[in-house]
Amino acid sequence: MALLLNLILAGSGLILRRREWLGLSMAMIFAICGNVAIAGWLIAPQAVPPWLTRLAVLLGALSWLLSQFLFYRQGRILIRTEHALSNLLAEASKALNAGDLAAARQALDNGVMLDDENVELHAMRARLSALQGDQRAMEAEWRRVLKLDRHGRYQADAQAALRSRPQNGSAVDTA
Repeated sequence: MALLLNLILAGSGLILRRREWLGLSMAMIFAICGNVAIAGWLIAPQAVPPWLTRLAVLLGALSWLLSQFLFYRQGRILIRTEHALSNLLAEASKALNAGDLAAARQALDNGVMLDDENVELHAMRARLSALQGDQRAMEAEWRRVLKLDRHGRYQADAQAALRSRPQNGSAVDTA
C-alpha cells in the first residue's frame, strides 16, 4: 500500500513509513511543481512563462525520483532494524530464561532505541520490571502495551497484571 501511494503521490509512502516531515516535504514539492506544470501546459499557457513550466516539470520529476529512492532506502533500513530488533528480543528472552536480569534489561533498552512502538518489546519490558519489583515501570509498560497492541495478543496479560497490582497505602503502618 505504501509503495503504491508513493508511486502515485511522491512522498506519501514515506509518511506511512514514519518519515512524516520528509514525506510531507517531498509531497508538497511534487504537488506544487505538478500544479505549475499543468497550469503552464493546459490551463493558462500564455500566463505561465515557458521556462517556469519546464523548471516545474524538471523539479517535479526530480522530486518524484528522489522520493522513490528515499522510499527504497527507508525500506532497507526498516528491514535491517527489524532483524536487529528480533535478535535483541531473542537475546533478552534468553537472558530472562537464564535469570540474567541485567543483560535482559540492556538488550531491551537497546531494542527501545531501535523501535519504541514494538508491542512484544514493551510486554517483555513489563515482565522484566515485574521480576525486578519495579511496580511503576511495570504498570507504565503494560499501559503502553494496551495502547500499541492492535491485534490483542497481550491484552489479557496486560489487564490481568494491572488488575492484580497491590494498592499503595492499603497497609499503612500507624506505629
